[in-house]
Amino acid sequence: MFRKKILKKGIISTLIIFSFQFPIFTQAINGEIKVKAENLPVVLVEEEISASIAEREISKISSGSAQLYFTTNLDNEFVKENDFLQTVLEGINKERLASSLPILALNSQLNRVAELKAADMIENDYFAHNSPNGLTPWHWFSEVGYNFNYAGENLAVDFDLPQDMVKAWMDSPRHRQNILDNHFDETGLAIIEGNYKGHSAFFVVQTFGQLQARANDFVNADLIVSSGEESINLIQAVINYQPDQLMFDSVDFSNSDLSLFWKEVDVEKGIISIVAIQPFPGINGIAKIANIKFKTLVKGNANLSLSNDSVVLANDGFGTNILDDVVDNYYFIK
Repeated sequence: MFRKKILKKGIISTLIIFSFQFPIFTQAINGEIKVKAENLPVVLVEEEISASIAEREISKISSGSAQLYFTTNLDNEFVKENDFLQTVLEGINKERLASSLPILALNSQLNRVAELKAADMIENDYFAHNSPNGLTPWHWFSEVGYNFNYAGENLAVDFDLPQDMVKAWMDSPRHRQNILDNHFDETGLAIIEGNYKGHSAFFVVQTFGQLQARANDFVNADLIVSSGEESINLIQAVINYQPDQLMFDSVDFSNSDLSLFWKEVDVEKGIISIVAIQPFPGINGIAKIANIKFKTLVKGNANLSLSNDSVVLANDGFGTNILDDVVDNYYFIK
């Protein structure tokens, strides 16, 4: 079943399909307390953490806001190759963050799906979800072996500025629905030049997806913080999972944007506590904290959630907690 709408103005189109299942998210984890860079100050991590937490409890100063959430692994190299697509991705993720949704991570398979669809439209001289040969968008997902729980597609053509294209998508209810759909956790993008109505134009395809998880699969994702322009220096994340549904595998801090780490895992209760520190002047914007890895155990619904005990402290000299929102993840295990 799908819903479809084509929007005029450089013509944009959107399509979404549901398999009527709960979302599947993937996460990953692993690590020790360590200093990644040379010449960082020597600190007693546990003492510094305790002091910072105590300070924020007595502080009455408000200092910005932050979000804490999970997402799939980020594939940043792809967008660096194309300024247009990078701007599109940044614009769409800005809209998601404004709606308290986690950012969409780029997936190399979904990039390929978008590329194949754009090339087929140019080769066969059409602009629509279904090709003149009867191929649906889901044909291209199958071509690259992307097995989805949910999938969607946005199309655009004849836009010179990426900001204008993102605005047009957001002004269209169906395109906006795809962009802000909380079932989707990853995306793909492609842009190819071709002929449209007798003149040269760029065809843009954005694909959306959420992978299926099956019993005995390994699921991976990143723990992410978004602090906007605010400088932050300490994050405490308390993660809860169902040990009868998900088996903890590891926590990995090797590609973290922060520098000092501590973790504690209770596999019987299904609780993972993580603390990450970035000494002064701290870090701002979107930052990866850790990668968490689980193994799925049995069919059914599984929940990966962030406790209210989680905090994000601003580097304002007062240890102010600026955590505004936490976003959880749900898995449907087949």
